[in-house]
Parts: sequence; C-alpha cells; structure tokens
Amino acid sequence: MTRLEDQAVRSTRNGIYMPLYPVAEWMVRNWWNLLYEVPSSLRLAGPGGYQSRHNLRFAAEGFALPDLVIQPEGNRIGLEWQPSHRDSCRINFLTKGKAALAHRDVEAALRKFINAVVVRLDEQGVRETFLAEEWRAIEGADADEQAFCRAVGRLGEDPYASPAESLTQSLIEFASDFPSSATDEFLAGTRWADLETQGKELRAFVNEANALKLNLDPLCGLRKELGEIHKEWTALPSNNLEPWSQGYEVARTLRGELATSSATTVSSSATLGEIFGLDPAAWKQATSGKLLGCKFITAAAAPGSDASPYFAVKSNFESGQVFALCRALFEYLTTPEQGLALATDTYSERQKRNRAFAAEFIAPANRIAERIPSNDCVSNEDIGLIAAEFGTSEFVIRGQIQNHGLALIQEG
Repeated sequence: MTRLEDQAVRSTRNGIYMPLYPVAEWMVRNWWNLLYEVPSSLRLAGPGGYQSRHNLRFAAEGFALPDLVIQPEGNRIGLEWQPSHRDSCRINFLTKGKAALAHRDVEAALRKFINAVVVRLDEQGVRETFLAEEWRAIEGADADEQAFCRAVGRLGEDPYASPAESLTQSLIEFASDFPSSATDEFLAGTRWADLETQGKELRAFVNEANALKLNLDPLCGLRKELGEIHKEWTALPSNNLEPWSQGYEVARTLRGELATSSATTVSSSATLGEIFGLDPAAWKQATSGKLLGCKFITAAAAPGSDASPYFAVKSNFESGQVFALCRALFEYLTTPEQGLALATDTYSERQKRNRAFAAEFIAPANRIAERIPSNDCVSNEDIGLIAAEFGTSEFVIRGQIQNHGLALIQEG
C-alpha cells in the first residue's frame, strides 16, 4: 500500500518518509473508533466525519500518506486502499487492494507502533505531549471504562468528550438489558440522539415478546442444533470461511436439514412457515411485531415465554419482508445468547452472514446457475425473469450472480 511514484526524482519506491508523531497521535485520538466503529449507511453518509476517523490520510498533516481505510467488522478489521495523488508532495500512490485481518492482530500492531513512538519521544526528553497523556488514559482504563469506551466508539463518538448524563445512563441501561451481541449491533447503527427513544422501543418489543406463548417448537429445536456452529465463528482463527461464505454454508445445511426440495420457492412469509413445518396461525402471530421508530433495524427477533421467536420486520414489499425475515431467522437460529437479535443495515461480520444466508436460502446459487444463458452473460431482463421465478427481488438475484461469479451482467 506504500508503493509510490515520486515525481520529484522520477522514480518509484516502496516506502514513505515522515515524522511518526502525527500518525501515532491520530491513532490515539481515534482509538476506540478505529477498533470498534463498524461502517453503516448512517456512518458513511452522515456529517460525523467517518473518513476522518478511519482513513490514514487524515493523519498526514502535510506529508504523504496512502488512502487507507481501516474498518472494524467484529472479529476482523478490514483494510482497503486506493491509488491517490498528493499534489503538495508530488507523490502518486500506485496500488489498490483489500485485506481482512484478525482484530486482535491489528490492535496489537497499533499498540506496538504507538508505544514505539512514545518511547522514542521519551528518550529524546519530549514527554508531556497530547499523545503520551491520551495513551496513558487508554492504557490505564479499567474494565468498566473500557466497556464504556468501546460502546461510545461504536456510536462514532469520542468517549472522552462529555455526552449528556441522561444519554450515558441510557447506554448503561441498554447494555444491562440486552445481550452483548444485540448491544453491539444496535450501537453500530444508531446515534446518541436516537439512543434513548430507540432503546425504549426495543425494550417494549422484547417485553411484548416475553409475554407471548407462540408454540414454534420446530424452530426451537433447530436453534439448539445450529447454535453450536456459532462457537466456531467467535473463535480466532475462524474456520477460514469469510462471513458471507458462512452464511451460504448455513443456508445449504438448513435446506438439507429441512429436506427442502430444490424447487421450493420461498416467495412469502406463509411459504417460509410451511417450509419449517409451523402452524400457520402461530407463525402469523409470531411475525406480527412492529418496530417503526428504529430506522436502521431491518428485522428483529426476541424470545417468547416458551423460547419461541417473535419477529418484527420492516419492508413495504413482500419480497423485502421475506428477505428481512430470513435474516432475523438466521440470527435467532445461530446466536447462542438468548434474547434480542437484530438484522441491521451495518456492514459487520454478523450482518454480512445473515444477508448471505437470506439470499442463498431464498435463491440458491446452484439453481440460479441452471438459468444462466449458455454464453454466461445475463441482461437486466434475464435478471428480472429469474427474480420473478424465485418470487424475490432483482436485487437478490443480481447479488447472487455477482457474489458467486455465475455470469457477466450486461448493464443497460
């Protein structure tokens, strides 16, 4: 990522030369965001300056640094770099690429880098700097302080600023009421301003679920079987599958467990209930939850009094409702913690898994491949016809074709 062309001397090289203090200071200033702020449509499009917290070029202070974005996903941190030009330095960074590394390895590397800079300054007699003071605060934080800082970092905020006391209390209450997995996904997609109101709505949804006896025993049994696979994903190193590959794998496994015919079309919520062998009336009640005020939440699941799941799904179209319901089903079936589970618009590992599961369960890649023309090219019209056959959206079919490399899509 540091391969560059130096226009001043008309040559290329692999390294950059600059003072390291600005880089270390930027890392420390954005420490909790760099490690825990998962990207989402809200974060990327909002005015909060996501790039300034995650793109290394914002640490340059007049020097040349590559356009490198550091994005947490959960157990991994994604790195993505692009070619870029630095006019003031007459330098062109030449390469682009992506990588995903274990969260713990990235954190260890950042710590090593910052410590090296602090030690070097200390050796030169340069001590009470912003960098040294902030780094001492981070390194000296106890377990409760670290948990709070991680939570605020997920919100895209600075834990060392002074948020309103009521909002801080709302954060503490939410974390104490819900499983850590749901808390992490919730914080990744919301904002300080919405924390209290959306937290109350989710709490009301869970309370509503807890009061219901839904009698979805087949789903409860499947949850016990499939929940074991989650342990593999949370252990590092993982089972060497990308999050979306894990979602695909579970969809195929589940179709096999259910002995679902390859020709079965998952075109409606009612059909989905039939596939799982559920009583129609019980299934209709179980999918009647509402979450109108939580804009970033696509679907949610919470346990009823008999541990059967109660779902809330948001979409204006049947195909969108089925896709969102499949995402929530995946979360219910594979999350070991009993409690609230969320499908959101963030790009965390968890959300990548449930999106991939939903796509593969609704429209298996091997069935789509059978409908690809012999020239391995599909038009928008072809995609529309395949989507109609599967009873799903063109977006799902297009994603499956692209993600599985089934064909070249002819645009226009």
